[in-house]
Amino acid sequence: MQFVFYCAMDPIVEGVSDLDSYGFRRFRSPADAILALRGKLSHPRASEIIYDADIQGCFDNISHEALLTKIRSLNILGRKADLRIVRDWLKCGVMTTTGLLETNTGTPQGGIISPMLANVALNGLEQCVKAACKVKRWR
Repeated sequence: MQFVFYCAMDPIVEGVSDLDSYGFRRFRSPADAILALRGKLSHPRASEIIYDADIQGCFDNISHEALLTKIRSLNILGRKADLRIVRDWLKCGVMTTTGLLETNTGTPQGGIISPMLANVALNGLEQCVKAACKVKRWR
């Protein structure tokens, strides 16, 4: 079922995603990110500052409500029933040796749709960094 949702959501997510986002996206690889950086940094008026981030516990700490709100606002899923299915996946819990552990944040890792949901959650981060940095040139 997640694959069906993935196939339906992917073209829409790709259409609204940050252009310079390369992680966990189809037809994009670390080599593509390196080529993009090389092109931007070799330019005569290249930026003097480079930001690199690794968000610790990213998959574990994504707000369910913020993610669902973003999916709704970007019109990634148009029907409330579809949104409820995604919410149920997020809230399904995790089985441990001591029983069921509730999941109040995060996306289930290992699911086919989890990387896409993480990218949706992070979409717009580049614009936030640009606004916070207040730099005159951004490449």
